[in-house]
Amino acid sequence: MATCTQLNKLIKQKSQLEERIQLEKNKQQSRNRKNETRRKILVGSAVIAAVEGGNINPGLLRSILNEHTTRCADREFLNLINVEAQADSDGEY
Repeated sequence: MATCTQLNKLIKQKSQLEERIQLEKNKQQSRNRKNETRRKILVGSAVIAAVEGGNINPGLLRSILNEHTTRCADREFLNLINVEAQADSDGEY
């Protein structure tokens, strides 16, 4: 009977450790997301300051945004050309 008690105790400890491991993983993922968001904000802020300061050509920034922004809502927010409209106008030439 002692081995059964010991086994149950070990199973309980294993379960508790798995819960702690999952909690730590969740905390790390949360920190990573926060750091990524902070990095994006800082880079964006620096790029905007560089454009406003005349260090980066606004056309270059617009071109980069146009190429890498794919969500319709984001494109509308940034006043970028609609991808479908651009494809239609390309065919007219």
